[in-house]
Amino acid sequence: RKRSSLSNLGGTTFAPAKAYLAPNRKYLVSHNTYTRCALYNEIISTHPGLVDCRLTDPLYSADGSTVIAA
Repeated sequence: RKRSSLSNLGGTTFAPAKAYLAPNRKYLVSHNTYTRCALYNEIISTHPGLVDCRLTDPLYSADGSTVIAA
């Protein structure tokens, strides 16, 4: 089996960027976090409007250490 030369390998050039420390997850709720809630108002599908949902279980922070809402 013949090995190819490293000079045949191509690369991608990336623009310079800055790295940042992630914020403390103690007070954050992660994107796409699901929580249990009970519908507080009636949904009438022929009328546009907001939905009011009340939490049935505590909502915890991203790291699980803090109750954000109860």
